[in-house]
Amino acid sequence: MTQARNSFAGWHVAQLNVGRLVAPLDSPELADFVANLDPVNGLADASPGFVWRLQDDSGSATSIDTFDDPTVIVNLSMWQSIDALKAFVYQGIHRDVLRRRGEWFQAEPITNVVAWWVPAGHIPTPEEARQRLDFRRAYGPTSHGFDLANPLPPLWFERTSLDDPAAQELIGELNAELASAYPAPGANHFGLTDAELAPGVGTFLVGRLDGVPVACGAMRSIAPGFGELKRMYTRPIGRGKRIAASLVAQLEAEAVALGLSELCLETGPTSHGAIRLYERARFTYCAPWGEYVLTPQSSYCMHKTLRVPHALD
Repeated sequence: MTQARNSFAGWHVAQLNVGRLVAPLDSPELADFVANLDPVNGLADASPGFVWRLQDDSGSATSIDTFDDPTVIVNLSMWQSIDALKAFVYQGIHRDVLRRRGEWFQAEPITNVVAWWVPAGHIPTPEEARQRLDFRRAYGPTSHGFDLANPLPPLWFERTSLDDPAAQELIGELNAELASAYPAPGANHFGLTDAELAPGVGTFLVGRLDGVPVACGAMRSIAPGFGELKRMYTRPIGRGKRIAASLVAQLEAEAVALGLSELCLETGPTSHGAIRLYERARFTYCAPWGEYVLTPQSSYCMHKTLRVPHALD
């Protein structure tokens, strides 16, 4: 695997950190914290390598309720490199404020910081950032979300078509694996069409790790509020890195963006690794539906209710 670095050409690093306040923002306990908001934000804006930060009309992000909890505030920003971000975080005014974090924020047993690579020009949304933090909390540091001390190579999922060369290679490898594992005619070999992947209906994603295609997957709408995962595959070189789990999380986000509230999928009953993957992503067994009713011996079906973000996300 490519050696992890602190910067990659064409990429910026996004970071999210969150904290649960010990008292309301307008309380005396938080007076020093509030007084430091403008100086710290001004320092960030003027720092070498700064690209963007989430802010409201006041110039901070304290009123943006991303976690359905007004006691939790967020800092979401983007930088040209991890070195630039570290220089801001661990020097000057911000370093002094960071040392006092325990005065203003509750101690929590879960990680509250995540970083990830984004293509230059992409601006992460609060919901995207929340999803990255949730993923890191569930799976630990991965290319989908890591910590500043241990950056990993960029992993990115891009929308493409079924006839894209990278998609064709990945689908061919998937079909070969399925044919070997389930040789019975018609078993687990259901297809997918471009019409099912049109904008507003579904999507097909190819995942690239440091630029190399390593995974693919699709999501299609099959009924109002109801979607299905299809054509899920990770190359052997990408296995063991939580790339498949990252792909599932990304497709879930795509489904939520389409207004879907439930996802389902079908895999093989002897595909134990896939079943464990989906179980960890909180899918549960369900009875076969649709075309899978005709193949009960070769189909194992699962579903999951999706988290719908609130209006301020």
